[in-house]
Amino acid sequence: MITQNPKNLETKGPQDRNKRESFFAMSITPGGSWKFPSPFCPPVEGLRFQQPGGSWKFPSPVCLMRQIIMVIIIAVSVPVLSSAQSGNYEKAMLGAIEKMNNAGTIPDYIDAANIFERIGNSEKSEWLPYYHAAYCYVSAGHIEGDIQKKDPWFDKAQQFLDKALKIAPDESELYVLQAFIYPGRMVVDPMGRGMELMGRMNAALDKAISLNPGNPRSYFLRAMTLLNMPEAFGGGPEIARPLFETAKEKFEAFEPESPLWPVWGKEQNEEELSKL
Repeated sequence: MITQNPKNLETKGPQDRNKRESFFAMSITPGGSWKFPSPFCPPVEGLRFQQPGGSWKFPSPVCLMRQIIMVIIIAVSVPVLSSAQSGNYEKAMLGAIEKMNNAGTIPDYIDAANIFERIGNSEKSEWLPYYHAAYCYVSAGHIEGDIQKKDPWFDKAQQFLDKALKIAPDESELYVLQAFIYPGRMVVDPMGRGMELMGRMNAALDKAISLNPGNPRSYFLRAMTLLNMPEAFGGGPEIARPLFETAKEKFEAFEPESPLWPVWGKEQNEEELSKL
């Protein structure tokens, strides 16, 4: 039975009393003592449970309150810090996206890609910075006038796309962008690369559609592929038209998951559809 035992209270000098806080001890049986100091406070006289071999000492109520306050501060601070970091990430991304959307030259796209790369290296669990960096290099490759200089841009795009795929291997947008790389590579060597890369492009689009049938960019790229394919090989305007129309419906229904989400393709789809 636990009883109050005033005999176990130790007398301390004035200096010790300033540093320690004493209150009643509770004993079970006589014995020595085992001490468990508080991580926030110096050892104090506390509740003492005596048993053969020793007693356990617990911090005073004041010290316990300090610990509780510290826990509360930490619990409140973590979400606040996380929210602040999230806000900084979104602000940086929106600035880089604006720069990308206003790009008109290869240097412009590379400048934007460098910003996305720095954000991605800082936010290692986010796939969107690497996606947009890859998109910048794909755009640079497509507007590059020198055939011999195209491949290096697409190589760089593939490097960032691979990083994004490691973070989000089941994201439909990444397979759309993968498909977007292949036509640029085919231009470099149509005869040598055409059949192989066309197969890879179709496989990437099939994967994108299977992961998200509502992704409009999948249908837009497939329509563009059929539009530019000779009729003898199953392409042509009339074959491509239904896919452009499907893409239009998908674009109208599409709602990006955040302001950082890919939104390209709608205007290009409307332009191509108006020509048919």
